Amino acid sequence: MRINFRFEELGLKLANGKKVLQGVTGAVSAGKMTAIMGPSGAGKTTAMNVLMGKVARTGGRLFINDQEEEMQKFRKIIGYVPQEDIMLRELTVRENVLHAARIKVPASWSATDVEAFVDDILAALNLSHVAHSPIGDENTRGVSGGQRKRVNIAMELAGIPLALFLDEPTSGLDSTAALDVAEIMSQLTTLGLTIVAVIHQPRIEIFEKFDDVLMIAPGGRTAYLGPAKAAKGYFQDLGFEFDVNYNAADILMDILSGKGVNRERNFTVDDLVAEWETRRAASSPTPTSTSTSTSTSDPFLTHSRSLLATRGAPFLRQLLYCHNRYVTQQQRAIGTMFLELFVAVFAGSLIGYALNGEEMFVGLWKEPYSRVGPSPEDETVSLYGMLTGLAVALSGAPAAVNVFSNEKPVFWRETASGHSRVAYYLGKTIAATYRVALSALHFTAIYYVLAKPLVGFGMQYLILLGMFFGVYGMSAAISTLVLRENAALLSVVIAMFAAVFCGYGPSITDAKNGGFLFVLQMSFNKWAAEAQYSESLTPYGQVYDIEFSRERYGYAIDDVTVDLSICFAIGVVWRVIAFVLLVITHRDKQN
Repeated sequence: MRINFRFEELGLKLANGKKVLQGVTGAVSAGKMTAIMGPSGAGKTTAMNVLMGKVARTGGRLFINDQEEEMQKFRKIIGYVPQEDIMLRELTVRENVLHAARIKVPASWSATDVEAFVDDILAALNLSHVAHSPIGDENTRGVSGGQRKRVNIAMELAGIPLALFLDEPTSGLDSTAALDVAEIMSQLTTLGLTIVAVIHQPRIEIFEKFDDVLMIAPGGRTAYLGPAKAAKGYFQDLGFEFDVNYNAADILMDILSGKGVNRERNFTVDDLVAEWETRRAASSPTPTSTSTSTSTSDPFLTHSRSLLATRGAPFLRQLLYCHNRYVTQQQRAIGTMFLELFVAVFAGSLIGYALNGEEMFVGLWKEPYSRVGPSPEDETVSLYGMLTGLAVALSGAPAAVNVFSNEKPVFWRETASGHSRVAYYLGKTIAATYRVALSALHFTAIYYVLAKPLVGFGMQYLILLGMFFGVYGMSAAISTLVLRENAALLSVVIAMFAAVFCGYGPSITDAKNGGFLFVLQMSFNKWAAEAQYSESLTPYGQVYDIEFSRERYGYAIDDVTVDLSICFAIGVVWRVIAFVLLVITHRDKQN
């Protein structure tokens, strides 16, 4: 089954009135490799994005196998390879490609079939020998740049696409690696794939591997569309000179930039565009033909709906794959995990040493001893809520922002290819909760030994877990809005605000009188502190008038279940907010 594209008068006009794409007309044939070339800023990537539907065009029509359609409907069977090598660097080559395949291939395939298919892809792209090597990054040695680019392509081939769009697949590679990538793309066309690639300054060997070429002049206008082999002759007919000692592709780029040498007349870029428009309908070359029929009875159009229905894993399976993938990521970043736990232990020890087993509560004695008893000292137990909240904010927020801030490009790429947003987010969030639980456990353990609170260990752990759960949720929301380098500091600051509004100062009573009680009620720390306050005072009920202290700060007593339920609920709300922000921001990158 093959797929052809035809487009008429494609245009894109920005809100400020600037036209970045104008009247692009042509066709892309199945089983052929088409290059989009042009100088920097001419609109090459824009042309491809408009063709793919990643950017909504403001003019023109698109036909798929001679039927007017929108590309977005077929994103499960159309691959897009971004210019950046967007993949998880902690995972191996095979793990990245295998995850993509599990998400995209027909649900009826068995696990054995999927793994065998992935191994075939790796073999075809000459990646088998590095299949179990990590991708690597600036800090961890991994595969080479050329191999990463091939992994980038393999992740899209794992979805069994009928067409493949690539944004500058040879950029950043040495000449040999770039030629290898071009050779791979050429081989893919023998399988019937429709290949469209944005290319910048290709060497002649790469240029000659393309069947057709669309040349974009500055302003997003067509200067040529036809067989790549005929491009040189077309411009020679216009009088342009091609020095045999120079790369013909480089000379073509000079011509498109208005810097070509013409022996007959002084061609401007506008003249090139006008000349193409004049010749296009008459005698200019057209894209190489394909043997594939483009009638309305084409199997692609007849069976496209059933084809799309079979593609992709069901929701629960996607959720499981995303969960397991993030667990693997955490295992590979074990050093970061240990550092996170060390910070939690350190923060817990600071609070524990500060209290160091001292009496946390001295209340007003019950009658008839209230007149002879010492003055109440009930600030410590309330102050504890704020100090603990601050410690949790400092230890948890910086680590929490890394859960999503480092992987937003991965989310955008996978969403654009049809991955379930909810499955991705839930799977990752559930797996990240294990880190939350471990951090809270280590914090609680050292604090409990040093501070010796009267609260039982299990209850103390739940209270602190609620604080960590809230901080992680809040930090996740913040990380979706700001740059990664700013997210950690901003998350700490906002989490510290939440810690301050725990009911110590200002107290709940002051907040009621001041009309801003709702601010405290939105803080998960307020509910955790109230649970701590209630559990800490209850053992003193036979000796002190705890109602007197309760009224002073406004905390509720004996509502611990409600307190913890609301505390965790606020953490869930923050995660829902984080998901919504993740979805509604950068919508253009998710198309």
